[in-house]
Amino acid sequence: MPKRFDVRVTIVGRQVFAAAIDSQSDLSASIDWRLTDNPALPHHAVTLPESLTANLIRLMECLGLTFGAIDLVERPDGEFVFLEVNPSGQWLWLDRMLDLGISEAVADWLTTGGTA
Repeated sequence: MPKRFDVRVTIVGRQVFAAAIDSQSDLSASIDWRLTDNPALPHHAVTLPESLTANLIRLMECLGLTFGAIDLVERPDGEFVFLEVNPSGQWLWLDRMLDLGISEAVADWLTTGGTA
């Protein structure tokens, strides 16, 4: 499938943090961004369409999850394709690269028993 970016969405409670991974800038990452050896693979924060954000939160509620790492593909036409949700997915590298505030959200979520 042609893609513009891979997108990692971290949901903590009802907070949504999204980052685009420029996997297409590195041939080894073009199919699966995790295959790159480039620690500087470009990432940037993105704002998802409101309808997509609402659907992702609804999915989490249906699955009974208050935390999840969701992988999407953004196609060249701007449409998003859902790949998976991981209830224990990685997120710290995003906070280190982009300072999205995920660490603070996770700390709040943990100290309030997953209700934040």
